[in-house]
Amino acid sequence: MLSGDNSILQKATEAKEQTELANAREIAKITHMEATIGKEIPNVTRTAEETIINELNDKGYTVTVVPISGTTINGVSLKDGENSITTLKMKTTDSTKTLTVSLNTTDGEDSSRYFVTVNGRYHEMYITNDSVTIEDEALTTLPTDDNHPTLTLALTGLNGLVKLNNESVPISGTIEVKDGDKIKITPNANMSSGNISLSMTNIEEITTVAVAININVKSGLIVNNYNKGKTDNNQDLVWRLLYVGKMDETDPNEEEHVYIISDQEVKRDQFSNHLSGYNGTSDFISEIQDTNGIKKKDYFPAVQNGLLSTMFKNGTVLHTRTSNLTNIQATEYLLDSVGVWNNEYLDSGVNENGYGLYAIGCPTLELLSKSFVQGGMNAISYRWDTTNNRGYVVSNYKTKNSIPGGLWLQSTTWIACPSSENNNYVVSLLVDASNHRLWTVDRNPVGGKRVVICLKSNYTVIADTAHSGQYKIIEK
Repeated sequence: MLSGDNSILQKATEAKEQTELANAREIAKITHMEATIGKEIPNVTRTAEETIINELNDKGYTVTVVPISGTTINGVSLKDGENSITTLKMKTTDSTKTLTVSLNTTDGEDSSRYFVTVNGRYHEMYITNDSVTIEDEALTTLPTDDNHPTLTLALTGLNGLVKLNNESVPISGTIEVKDGDKIKITPNANMSSGNISLSMTNIEEITTVAVAININVKSGLIVNNYNKGKTDNNQDLVWRLLYVGKMDETDPNEEEHVYIISDQEVKRDQFSNHLSGYNGTSDFISEIQDTNGIKKKDYFPAVQNGLLSTMFKNGTVLHTRTSNLTNIQATEYLLDSVGVWNNEYLDSGVNENGYGLYAIGCPTLELLSKSFVQGGMNAISYRWDTTNNRGYVVSNYKTKNSIPGGLWLQSTTWIACPSSENNNYVVSLLVDASNHRLWTVDRNPVGGKRVVICLKSNYTVIADTAHSGQYKIIEK
């Protein structure tokens, strides 16, 4: 066939299509006018849309109705049950946690789109109260209700711990997910942290869930590669986990630390023997330097880093007190890292090498409470006594057997906090056979000092596979 013949055929086809399209428009227009002026159709009650569609179909045209959902998708989230979350805290001993991918939607009225077929192509028809129009532009395929955007999940950290639905292979990197998918997080024996981020086509905002899996320290598991310190009988100290985390979780600038505590007591002789020549600083803010150029306030890194926040926080003494109180002096002695505790118990003796950042003689109430909460117990309720202005008042854990058995503390332990009960008293924790409670004790009795080491922030602990039930320190 000659090219001229092709051109003639094409023009004829186009002319036929235009005629059919014009005829469809005329039918639709007349039918719309009849419907809107209230002309009744015998025994049938129809909307204008239904009337026009039926009339076109009766005249040999095909009208396709594409339903459009009125639901608007605004974003996507991860839900724990019915609640959308942005943070998830778990313990290494927890069972699998299942989160659900959920589209955030707003319900609206459903609608439809109408397409008239002319010569195998689809012309969209718009019907309003005032008019009906059929577009010149034609589509070769019908559109769909594109209300199912592509969802992408990106995983950082948490290696090997996250799976999709019932799949056996853990998620790695970035994958596509859909509404209703189950994201399953299964902790192992090691601490871990990371982010699960969800994004969606056409939505700029990304939803991120920060996941932290921490060790359950309630049982006080042994940390077997910290090798510093002797008992009073010259035996190597055994060290156990006390707490892993921040002192102030709301402070984005604070780094997480691991705290370990000696399994045995040290310096069991009369406390007054140690205090007889100890003066302390009385305020933790002294800028006076010692002969080595160390400021007095820097003798107390635990205090500067929030472990005694009831008395001292962010460089400010919160409660003015008399400097000659012996319970305050005892507290300072127990927290004096540079002057008392580092030399014997910090694994390097100085901070340039080794795992330890600083050593103190006992935990504070603030640190002890953190350990309780991380171990699944209630926080310790305490406050500063503003009446006597000499120490802490403790409201709970004061009755016998109020502290459950099996706690990492296995005997009487002093707490590096002054008690308000008496000028000579500090807080004590009794976990012997007859008492499981917090108490106050005169600063003179023998024993009860359990050394605490704060590890540097670039170290953490993991399960030691070579020693069941024990942990070892590693670099992050």
